[in-house]
Formats: sequence, C-alpha cells, structure tokens
Amino acid sequence: MRSRLSGRRTIAGLTSVLTALAVVAGLLALGNLTTGGERASAAAPVADQPTQAFTTQVSDVLPGDTSGDVTQGVETPTEPPSFKNVVMVLADDLDWKLFEQIPRLRELRERGMTFTNHTVVDSLCCPSRVTILRGQYIHNHEIISNIEATGGGWPTFKKLGEHKDNLPVWLDDAGVTTALYGKYLNEYPTRPGGIRYVPPGWDEWAVPISRGDSYTGYSYTLNDNGDLIRYGTKPEDFLNDVLNDKARTFIAETDEPFFLYLSNYTPHKPFATAPRHLGTHTGTVAPRTPAHNTYGENEPDWLAEFPKLSDWKISELDKVWRKRAQSAETVADSVEAVLAELEATGKADETLVVLTSDNGYHVGEYRMPKGKRTPYAADTVVPMIAIGPGIPAGVEVEEMTSTIDLAPTFTEILGGQAPEWVDGRSMVPFLAPARLHRNGATRRSPNPSARRTRTIRTICRTSRRRSRRYAHRGGCTWSTTTAVGPCTTNSPIPTSCATSWMRCRPRIRLSSHHSATNWPNSMPAPGRRVAKRMRSPSPIRFRRRRRRRRRRRRQHRR
Repeated sequence: MRSRLSGRRTIAGLTSVLTALAVVAGLLALGNLTTGGERASAAAPVADQPTQAFTTQVSDVLPGDTSGDVTQGVETPTEPPSFKNVVMVLADDLDWKLFEQIPRLRELRERGMTFTNHTVVDSLCCPSRVTILRGQYIHNHEIISNIEATGGGWPTFKKLGEHKDNLPVWLDDAGVTTALYGKYLNEYPTRPGGIRYVPPGWDEWAVPISRGDSYTGYSYTLNDNGDLIRYGTKPEDFLNDVLNDKARTFIAETDEPFFLYLSNYTPHKPFATAPRHLGTHTGTVAPRTPAHNTYGENEPDWLAEFPKLSDWKISELDKVWRKRAQSAETVADSVEAVLAELEATGKADETLVVLTSDNGYHVGEYRMPKGKRTPYAADTVVPMIAIGPGIPAGVEVEEMTSTIDLAPTFTEILGGQAPEWVDGRSMVPFLAPARLHRNGATRRSPNPSARRTRTIRTICRTSRRRSRRYAHRGGCTWSTTTAVGPCTTNSPIPTSCATSWMRCRPRIRLSSHHSATNWPNSMPAPGRRVAKRMRSPSPIRFRRRRRRRRRRRRQHRR
C-alpha cells in the first residue's frame, strides 16, 4: 500500500513540473511574438488620412466570394446631397404587403432609397401624426388616442399648446413656405368656433372639416385658407384628386424653399377609391405570409384566445384587401402628380420627395381579422421611400429609423432649428453614406381607459376589439425574433429590438420630463404615488368597461 502511494506522489510531482515548464515556455514565446509584432508595426509606413472622405471597414463576406473573410475599404463622400425643398406624401394605414402589390408604388423602390425598417411609435393615426410633427415619443407629446375623451385628438393637441411648437413653426421661422393639404389630426376642427381656424406655421392650408365624411372621398367641406368650400358627389369632387391639384399648383407657383405636406386619407377604411380605379385588382388577395392565420411562439394571452380563421372569413378578408388595393392606387396618383409637376417646373433637381405612412395594417396575421394597434411588424414597420437628386436609386437601408426622425430631418435639410427636446435623430447622413442610426426604438400605446390609476404598473394591452387587460407582475416581454429580456419599470430599453415588441407601458400618462432615452428607468418605482392625477372619462360606457376590467383582473389574479 505504501509503495502504491509513493508511486502516485511521484507521478503527480512530475506532472506538476512538466506543467510549470510548459507555462514558462509559452510565456517566452508570447513575449517574442509581441516584440516582433511591435517591430513590424514600427517599421511599416503610416498612410496619409484622406481629408474629404472617410473609410468604412467591411468585414462581411461579399456575395459570390469564396475566398473567405474579406476586409476592404469603401470610400464614401461625407457631404450628403443638399435640397431646397421637401415634399412628404403621407398615406393612411399603408403597410408593406399592400405597398408591394401596387405596381406603381413598387416601382418607386428603383427610383430612390428604401428604408426597410422604418417604425412607428404607435400604430394609431393621431398619436403617430403628432409624432411626425413634433419628433417625440408618445409619453412626451402626451397625445395617446384619437379623441379628446381619452386623451388625444386635435383638442388635446391644442390644449397642450403643442400646435404652436412643431415642424411647420420651426420651418416658418427659417423662412420656408409651408403647406398642408389633406388630413391633419383627428377631431379637427374644434366646433363650432374653430371651423375656419388655421394652426400657426402653415402658409397654405386645405384640410377637410367634415371629419368622418372626409374618409369617403365625397360630400365634404374644405377649409381652404379660412374659406369653407363645399364639394359634392361628382367624379371631379373626389378628395384625393382635389388635393393633388392643389399640390401641383403650390409646387408651380411657390418660390423656393418650400415644404409640402400632402396627407392622404387612403387606404384607410372605408377605402375611398377614384372611379378610374374601381375595376382594378379583381384577383388580388391578402398575401399568405408565414404569419397568415397561424400560431406564433410565446403568444400573449389576449392573442392566444383567437381561433383560426375559417375559409369563409378568409374570403371576406380578401374582399376587404381588394378594396384596400384599389384605394391605395390613389396614393400612387399623389406621388406621380408630385414628381411630374417637379419635373415640369424644373424643381426636381432641388427637391426631396418622401413617401411613408402613419401606421401599417394587419389582415389575417396570427388569426387576427383586420385592424391595427398591435405590436407586430404588419402594423408597426411601414414603407418609406426617399427620392431626390444625389440619392442613390435602388438602395435599401436596413438600419432602424422611426417617425420621430422625420421632423429633425426636414428641419436640418431646410435650414431650420429643432428644439433640444426632440427625441428623433436626423436621417440626413443616410442620404450619403449609410451608418448605424439606432438599434432600438420605444413602441408604446398608453391605456386611455385607466387614467385614474395613481400607481405605476406595467401591463400588456389586448386587442382593441376586446376590453380585457392582463396585469403581469413580472413585466411584459419585448418580443422579437429572439427574446431580448424583460421590459419592467426598472430595466433599460433593450438594445437589439427588431421588428415587433409587446406593448409594455405604464398605466398613466407620463409627464414631459420622462425622457425617451432613459425610459423606463426615469419612471417611478412600481406602487409609488405620482403627483399628476388623470381625469376619468365621463361617459357611462367607460365606467362600465372599467368595472368589467377590474372584475376580470381580480379573476385573473386568483
């Protein structure tokens, strides 16, 4: 027994000695290698740095290259193209799937730069359009819905004084002629005394005051620079054509610089369509994408309740899709009218034209019939095309941009000055060399029916058609292609957000001092009382819904 133990100790000792010798030899070799590398670096000549261009290192394997990893320098100019004028054509509820089914819209991708990951901060008309005008997240501009009763719409926008400090005001102060033709904000104008009112900053103004009737395209009244003009049901009274004519006149008769905001009502329901497009898209159906009528992974409770769509329901949704496709042709009419007039007047070489949408739209995705206000890409990632001199045609930008970036971008291009509180970043650098813009954006939709709540709680919103809400004690999950972590009141914003998020947000309307850059870290801890108390909507139906939600939450906790 003693001989065996002594033999094992001898073997262990020899192993230790050999290991120590190997470590010493490795350290000596590493020292020699480092010394040789330093000598080689010192002997190598230093190349002159360019003064008018910078070099971007590309480490990805180029398409068709089989030689392995490639590192090459790509020189790109530092100065983006300059423009004297900007035209923004804004569609209503235009998603990427519908965009690709309209040939004239699809062809625009070959004429300009396509932003394939352009997101909205909320897939709802009024909050999204306020974000475009103010360059702010929802919890900063505080317009959280389409109507005044739930904290949104034009009346709330005006009550907060934000109509006096937004994009047209900044441009007007810089000497830019501004014009808005088409849809402004929901519940505009304030009745009865405000039907002739024109907000500050707009030099030219033609906005319908008929509210719901304006979506049909006929039988509307137009506030034309304070004058009320009534239109009927004749083909020449179609709203989109009237707005296009005004846009052409503005381009032809206005001195540079100018900013034209052509805001369509299409393809928003009831899907207004020009008579010339009524016979088109007879065989068009909703695209059968991988998300169409399928079950997703880790679905939230509100979505898991949706059954699969029946064949009859899918056929009905295809009819709706055909109407949307016919209506979307009017968006192509607007873009063609603008581009043609710019060419005819010789202003195309000095004008940037941007086509985008206020939000997307889903039809059949994840068994949801039709609508918006979900966190999925069909509703939140919208088309955006930039066309202009010096912009490379047929180029796609995959970096994440957002509607908060439009106001600072237009302000920089036209020589204005945006306030420091703007949340967005200028997209001007994309027009020359593409660089990393951001890798995440806040996508939130406050809960209008819980405005009396005085404590902070993170919840997930359900479908608009269902009043059920679920309170998650551990916070929601930011849903992307891969999970990126929880979204709670004490966690930072994830840095790898991609195309869709769960609707994580506090159940109060945040004050303006809660910055979007450090939300939700700047929010009070859960359960802490806040000084700003929300008023409850007065209609009885909101009270009944609130009682039902409380009862269902109690059942859910059990």
